[in-house]
Order: sequence, then C-alpha cells, then structure tokens
Amino acid sequence: MTIFLDIDGVLRTHKSDLEWSLQLGVPIPVSVYDRRFDRKIVSYINEIVGYTRSKIVVTSTWRVKHSLEVLKQIFRDNGISTEIVGTTGITR
Repeated sequence: MTIFLDIDGVLRTHKSDLEWSLQLGVPIPVSVYDRRFDRKIVSYINEIVGYTRSKIVVTSTWRVKHSLEVLKQIFRDNGISTEIVGTTGITR
C-alpha cells in the first residue's frame, strides 16, 4: 500500500509551529521548510504504516525545493518510521 502525503497543513501545522516554538524557546522559522512536523500526527502516521506496511509518496510542494534524499532525511529527522519511496511529478 502507498500513502500519498502532503506536509503543510497535514504534518506541519500552525499549531505545531507554535508548540515547537514554545518548547524550543525560539521564534517560528520564517521558512516553512525549516519547521518541524506535529508529533501527534507523526505518531498517527507511524501507527497506520505499522499496521499496513505502507510506504509514502510525498505530494507536498516541498518536493520542488528538496531532492528525494533530502526529503527522506527530513522525514527520518521528524520521526516518520516508514520508507519514503518517491514524490509525485511536477507540472509546469
């Protein structure tokens, strides 16, 4: 099974930006690409992929700025426990 997953508004929200800012004692980063994922949502995703053995395809606009390898690292750094297997195409 494959999960097509967005980042902004799904894994990273304004609420999670505020929570991380308060916890770390730093302002919310200007760039959304430097913000962390919501821990509760990450735990839900990990539970789903644990039961289904799903892999993730990134649909987020983050795929335009970052290579697949960088996205894989971002997901690992944020605690996502499954493999990131690709991104959706970019149309211009």
